[in-house]
Order: sequence, then C-alpha cells, then structure tokens
Amino acid sequence: MRLKTILLQKISASKKEDINIVARMLSMGKLHPTFAIGGGICLAIAAKIEGSVVKDQLEQMYMDEIKIGHCGGIMEVGAEFADKKIALRGTVFRTARCLMTGYTYVSV
Repeated sequence: MRLKTILLQKISASKKEDINIVARMLSMGKLHPTFAIGGGICLAIAAKIEGSVVKDQLEQMYMDEIKIGHCGGIMEVGAEFADKKIALRGTVFRTARCLMTGYTYVSV
C-alpha cells in the first residue's frame, strides 16, 4: 500500500469566508489535480478528532461539513460519528453523478 500525503496550509484572509482549510494531496508521488474524495472524507473525520493536526489548523469548529480549498476549487465534505471514537459515515457534496453507494463493515 502506498502512502498518501496531504499537505495543509494556512488560509489567506480573502478566502476565509469561502473555505475552512486549504489542502493539497499527493498520490503516487504526484500532485492530485483536484482532491481525492477518500482524502477529503479522511480530512473531515480528522477535523472532528481532538488533538489531530487538522483540528488544530481549523480556527473554529464546524458542525456538519468542512469546505476544503484545493487546486480545482472547493470540496464540501462531512463526517458523522457514532460516538467520539467511531466514525459512522463520511459525505461528499458535489454536482457530478453518483459513483458509488455502499457500506463498510469494520470489526471493533
């Protein structure tokens, strides 16, 4: 399995009302042209975990979704938790067609 890298950067004052965080994703050693959906969901989950690098970068707590600024625009992603330690689901808001619907089973 190849390691995916996500780079976070501070938001300029002019963009703060449009996005919550700026991120770039490297996959297989190359900059992703936009931002991978899987990386966006992981970023949204990390944004709700106390002590995570992502949570520390956010100036305010978001309730339902986080807006990620990336090379191709803005991705809106959300995360729901069953409790503080178990992520229940991640959601992505975009205008393209549905690519997948499914369930993931995780032993706890």
